[in-house]
Amino acid sequence: MNVSYGSTSNPITVQLTSLDGMSGAVNLACIGLPVGMTCNFTPAQINLQQGGVSTTSLTITANALSVASFWVPGIGLLLLPLSMASFGLMRKGRHHLSKAAFLVAASLFGALYLSGCGGGSATPPKSVQDSGTKTVLVNATSGSISSTIPIQVNIQ
Repeated sequence: MNVSYGSTSNPITVQLTSLDGMSGAVNLACIGLPVGMTCNFTPAQINLQQGGVSTTSLTITANALSVASFWVPGIGLLLLPLSMASFGLMRKGRHHLSKAAFLVAASLFGALYLSGCGGGSATPPKSVQDSGTKTVLVNATSGSISSTIPIQVNIQ
């Protein structure tokens, strides 16, 4: 299967065959997708009849992620001491309000800086993309029974 970032692959057909009298609803998912990629099945769930064969269509959509779009986990915990100190200064009286205002402003500036919300930039954010050939597993699950099928994805 070939896929390029910013597009959706051509569909491929995945065929499921009932073995040993198995029947029922089969849920499908992809395991090990490259960064920024999602898989879509049409139909998303298959009802497999005993001794029967069912098919679904699989496409992969690839969206490049930019470094600026990542959120820094724990930013609130990092800036919590500054915020708490500013509240403590406000409780001590009016003559400490300028220090408290400075700490609040520093917390706000730090949050904006670390989250990448600083406005426009002369250099565009770098995109995060995989390349080459990757193996993605199509996982079919019905009840407690699961089976995987490897698919080679060529990222162009």
